[in-house]
Amino acid sequence: QQFWKAIDEGRTPGLKTAGTGTTSGNCPALAVGNVSLTGSNPPKFLDAAFDRVEVRDATGRFVPVAKGGRITIRGDQAVTATIEIRNLGEAAWLPGQPIQAGSVSLVVSGSQTRSIALPRPVNCHDIIMLESVPLASPGLDRPATIVLFLNAENRSPFGERFSITLAPQAP
Repeated sequence: QQFWKAIDEGRTPGLKTAGTGTTSGNCPALAVGNVSLTGSNPPKFLDAAFDRVEVRDATGRFVPVAKGGRITIRGDQAVTATIEIRNLGEAAWLPGQPIQAGSVSLVVSGSQTRSIALPRPVNCHDIIMLESVPLASPGLDRPATIVLFLNAENRSPFGERFSITLAPQAP
């Protein structure tokens, strides 16, 4: 009845959920399936996709890498990437600084795990580009798998997990 009343009044009705207008810091602590968010189940209002991942290869060029892909790199140099991430969730992501509940960081997990704080807020469906993301330090002498994902501080990891295998070039 409210829907038809709004139409009759010349208004445009829309759909809202408990996550509408929230951020990674204050969205409801619900997981998919409307159960409590535990940190090991997928959040209902936070989601992400890696639109593009480019890694500096053995020739020094940035080349696109597919999810689960393998790339030949120089083991004697630091390995960096340019990463484009899209907010697929309803809640806006808070920047990583200052660190507060819900601050979003890109987590680079491998032989070392590091977090790269997002430099700005990212609204629903917006994209953020991160450049010069460190994936590995110099000295990599055997293939290593790196996993990328996002984390909301003191809330939950979220979004897809993007893995890459870095393969050092034979000397």
